Amino acid sequence: MNSDWIFNSIDKLIPFEVCLYHQAVPLSMEGSRIYIGMVNPDDTHALEYLRQLLSYLNCSLVPQTISAREHQALLSAYLSHTTQSPSAEDEIATEEEVVSVNRLSEVPELHLKARYLASPIKVLAQLPPPQIVQELLARVLMGGIGRLYFARQAPSGRILWSQDGVPQSVLDNLPLEIFQSIINELKRFAELPLLPVHHQKEVEIERIYDKHHVLLKLRVMRGDYGEESTLQVLRGAALRFYQQQKLVDLSQEALVAAQNLQKKLGEIRSAYERHPNLLHKKLEILSALEQVLEQVEAEVATLRNQS
Repeated sequence: MNSDWIFNSIDKLIPFEVCLYHQAVPLSMEGSRIYIGMVNPDDTHALEYLRQLLSYLNCSLVPQTISAREHQALLSAYLSHTTQSPSAEDEIATEEEVVSVNRLSEVPELHLKARYLASPIKVLAQLPPPQIVQELLARVLMGGIGRLYFARQAPSGRILWSQDGVPQSVLDNLPLEIFQSIINELKRFAELPLLPVHHQKEVEIERIYDKHHVLLKLRVMRGDYGEESTLQVLRGAALRFYQQQKLVDLSQEALVAAQNLQKKLGEIRSAYERHPNLLHKKLEILSALEQVLEQVEAEVATLRNQS
């Protein structure tokens, strides 16, 4: 097993909450096939949901049987991977960093009005959707890696709250109109259109909450019976690790883009050598390219000075 691929796929392909709820985990991808480990590969509902979730990849899903212990071990390893410190300095600072006064002015603060934190989770079902969202956000922001999974079933909706991979509580049997209203409130919070999604949308929301830097990752996707959603909260070492991985990914994408640019410039040069009469057009292109390359060089110099 390629653990790096598995961990990255849990982040990007199948949200952790879905892996937890449907007892599944991505194992590998070969060509147009993606192999999914499942505790119960005969669970047709889970299979159909996973096919819907991964349909944009145009790949066939191949279920493989794994034991419940193997499934739990993979998800535990994923959590350990996402919460480990990216450097020796972070290993020393295991507690969350308190954001400085200067940083408070750079990132918007998140203000919540939760009045029922001490009440049983079932009390939330009696509240209006805007207040339900406030209460859920307050719970998921309590500490560690908090997650919410909004699952839509045929007759009703379900909300699963987990903390550091451990299920905390479930808000079950929500009327579908209430469930959809809650998802719409999440869309408003993330400034997403309220129209139903046809393809998965993901947005990252950076905030200061209780003087700590947090990142909320919201995904809205199309399920078997309508819209579903996941919300993940990252902070402290987990947030720094995530940001470092994202920087690595962006750097790789930039390198590939630069290599493609070099290749295209070579193709343009070869074309002009074969057709010298197009030289005047070449001069027009060169002027624009030189401006772009100057800006790229300035960005590279800035990054070099910051590293």
